[in-house]
Amino acid sequence: MTLFIPYMIDPKLPREFISNAAYGDLLEAALAFASIFALRGNWRVAVPLVWVANTWGFIDLLNGLRGVLQLNVPSFNLGAFWYIYTFYAPLVIVSHFDDLLNFDQAQVLGEIRVSDSVGDSQLRWEEPEGRQAEVLRQA
Repeated sequence: MTLFIPYMIDPKLPREFISNAAYGDLLEAALAFASIFALRGNWRVAVPLVWVANTWGFIDLLNGLRGVLQLNVPSFNLGAFWYIYTFYAPLVIVSHFDDLLNFDQAQVLGEIRVSDSVGDSQLRWEEPEGRQAEVLRQA
């Protein structure tokens, strides 16, 4: 949302690009926080919500990349946002690819649930059952 602050970036940068980037990132942050709460509460919708958040984040990232290439955004004065596009964005790309490639594998091997015991968050491994256990025995 800081893209909307006057003089933070070049005022010649198209407003449509700024709006897409800001609101896409805002929605991704909201989905990520909802995913965290869902995982922490062991909700049934937690895993699908993580998939939705990661998929939306990846689509938003691709849309932003398209805008960067079409508008030649590096030619504009980005101020401090130059660091975000130069260092942070590549890390986000790698993170999304890693999540998309490895998340399904974690589901097959078992589930990691977050439990709150004595006020401290701890990860607890739940052994796979049914089809997941058969897949593990065959491996």
